[in-house]
Amino acid sequence: MRWTAQLLAVTLIPGLVVSLAGCQHGPEGTGASSDAGSGQPVAGPTAVEKPSATPAAEPAAKPVEKPQDTPAAPSPAPPPPAGKTKAPPPAQAGPVHESLRFKLDDSEAVHLAQSEADPQVSHWQVVEPVSPTPRFSFEVASPQALGEIKTITLKFYPKWKGKYLSKAAPVVVSAAPEKPDLQMKSGGEYNLAALGPNFKVLDARDMETPLFALRPGFAYKLEVVFEAERPHTVEILIHTQK
Repeated sequence: MRWTAQLLAVTLIPGLVVSLAGCQHGPEGTGASSDAGSGQPVAGPTAVEKPSATPAAEPAAKPVEKPQDTPAAPSPAPPPPAGKTKAPPPAQAGPVHESLRFKLDDSEAVHLAQSEADPQVSHWQVVEPVSPTPRFSFEVASPQALGEIKTITLKFYPKWKGKYLSKAAPVVVSAAPEKPDLQMKSGGEYNLAALGPNFKVLDARDMETPLFALRPGFAYKLEVVFEAERPHTVEILIHTQK
């Protein structure tokens, strides 16, 4: 009867393992056993719970780089307005002095036949004596010789003890050099003693003086300075009447 109860316990409760030694010897057996007197099974070893899998940490999102602003290419300079750019006239083929003429009073200056070391300087002479208050005129035969003339300055260098002084006096300058229409013109004649308000006369101290007069019986080197598209300086040797 005892063995029959044990077999029924094994058969009716699946999953229980009963030690034969425990069935034979009672509660002194080690491991899980049933009470011999009551026939109730004792729970076997507790099932070990499988640790739940820890979800892997998601990788940190990579910061999105802000695209750098590409500097815009500089816009090309606009072309100059039509008609605003004035091209200088083409240079003449021959020497500049061939297009120039000068007179003081009624005496015409002659070009000195010498090799010009500087093409922007030409040398001339008036043979006849001139008045201490002479009239001055010039002519530019070819517009290509100098181009547009901006201003004209007359400088008189007196000769003293065989050489011309380095300080010019008197000097005739324009009173309004920024106004081309008020400058001396080719073909005009100008009385240097009565030039009018468009011109100024400077003395040896560069002070403005109301009078223009050269010393009688003196030799001078007259320097005519053309400020033009093609600058040119003319040196004219003169001497005054006694």
